Amino acid sequence: GVVDTTPPVVSGCPTAGVPVTAPAGATSAVASWVEPTAVDNSGGTVTVTSSRSPGQSFPLGTTQVTYTFTDPSQNTATCTFAVTVTVFTGQDTEPPVINGC
Repeated sequence: GVVDTTPPVVSGCPTAGVPVTAPAGATSAVASWVEPTAVDNSGGTVTVTSSRSPGQSFPLGTTQVTYTFTDPSQNTATCTFAVTVTVFTGQDTEPPVINGC
């Protein structure tokens, strides 16, 4: 048989990072992103594990998030990016955004 030595191909990894602004006085904020995906040349199911998930609360500062994709032959590919939470400082000059109007 053919031995699969090719790792899955990851797409949609937010390598530029995920910036989040917390309200003044906050010590954390909820971060959201579109989760990366992966496909494998074998056509088999790729399993994914991640250190954090969108919608979770992140502390102030930078948190590394890693997704690991594993194909049926145990070849792996990773997507690593930083979620950076900073506190809003300065003047709020933006009007509120109305959704669902």
